[in-house]
Amino acid sequence: MSEITYRIYRIIQEQIVKQRRLIVIFFLLVQAALANYLAFTIRFELIISLEFLNIFLGYLPILLCIRLLLYLQAGLYKGMWRYASISDLLKIIKSATIGSILFLLSIRYLFADMSYPLSIFVLDWLLFILISGGSRFFIRVFREYMILEPSRKRVLIIGAGDVGEMMVREMRNNREFSYEPIGFIDENVGQAGRTIHGVPILGSPSQLADILEEQKPNEILIADPAHAQATIREVYEICKPFNLPIKKLPGLHDMLSGTVSVSARLGQKLVEARLITESQIEEALALQKKEGGRLGAKLVKLKYISEEQLVSFLNTHFGISHLQPLSLEDLLLRAPVQNHIESLDEFISGKRVMVTGAGGSIGSELCRQIMKYNPSEIHLFDRYENSLYEIDLELREQNGSNIVTIIGDIQDSSYVNYVFSKHSPQIVFHAAAYKHVPLMENYPIEAVKNNIFGTKNLIDIASHYCVENFVQISTDKAVNPTSIMGATKR
Repeated sequence: MSEITYRIYRIIQEQIVKQRRLIVIFFLLVQAALANYLAFTIRFELIISLEFLNIFLGYLPILLCIRLLLYLQAGLYKGMWRYASISDLLKIIKSATIGSILFLLSIRYLFADMSYPLSIFVLDWLLFILISGGSRFFIRVFREYMILEPSRKRVLIIGAGDVGEMMVREMRNNREFSYEPIGFIDENVGQAGRTIHGVPILGSPSQLADILEEQKPNEILIADPAHAQATIREVYEICKPFNLPIKKLPGLHDMLSGTVSVSARLGQKLVEARLITESQIEEALALQKKEGGRLGAKLVKLKYISEEQLVSFLNTHFGISHLQPLSLEDLLLRAPVQNHIESLDEFISGKRVMVTGAGGSIGSELCRQIMKYNPSEIHLFDRYENSLYEIDLELREQNGSNIVTIIGDIQDSSYVNYVFSKHSPQIVFHAAAYKHVPLMENYPIEAVKNNIFGTKNLIDIASHYCVENFVQISTDKAVNPTSIMGATKR
């Protein structure tokens, strides 16, 4: 029975999507007729005489035609009601006002009918705006605040400043982000008890443990990437017993160094935001072509935009979608040691490099780092389509034209052999592995098949095709292993 109900629901849904514009136009006509009828009802205190009922019915088709033409002209039938905005409301007010004026002129001068009460025009105009605009905003409010979404993660935000406000606004405006902000933590003790977009400031970092116990969030988000490392470490130490993931927005260095992908159309978006001019973009592009690096960094260097403005802009446009876990550097109370990159450049530059498990957390970061050293080709190999597609898209946004994406399983020796014969990688970074200990304890055979036999397949085939370097990515759990996963990696 449930399967039949689901199929009926899908058929109805598909028909609604196909006929969406006709349905929207039908609702407009219903709203216009209802507004006009309610205007008569209010004007005559719920009792409409036969004479005025005839007037209502006689001129209703003219009113509907005017409303429909102006509605189509304004393009209001195209908008999605669940994303209704002030811009839509202004269009409705403009359309309603022009329509009421045309309706008044038609009746008074075209039909020369003075019996139509003037108060009806005003009431009809006001009611139409309320019904048409109100219905759109009701759907938006219902979708954003009343529909229960149990899968949304309850998040606590560290930092109640401008960046924290932006994060809440982005979560509320874009429901594709599966976050529900439940509160802020801020160092300013005097802010406690206040709200931002309805989200309360619960207290200071010193009260964090008690707040975590009471609110039970799913994640912690650090809003300000410029937070002192000591503060971040304090938050980390407090959250460690609760086993909560902590994420932060990327800083300016991350965004401009390529750790986080930024659209190639950054310059165009900055111009549209009126932060810089096209001539400044052209000069920055010329400098970028000469020196290399990132466009945003060149704009800052030329002093066409400040770091603060650029951080605010990047966080607004690329913030929530690029939240990243805390790194070791975030927790160190000193500057991280910079690697000497000349040897890596010699190792990777101009080579064909394959990364297995490229869609995973380790594999994807390897791909980001490898791309900095200009391989002639980078082969992204993974069995999982979604994660592989995401890293492929991210690298291509960085103008990566040398990317080869391969869906496959390292346990399939014949297919891996075909891939090596076709692409001839010179360096292989092997990151493909089952790594979650609790799952592998339950499925030890799969761990053995993938982590041992899959790796052996890869090594044998790499040896057969004379791969220059094979780098096996291991884990600390392989040292004196106490788990199935650690044993298979060892």
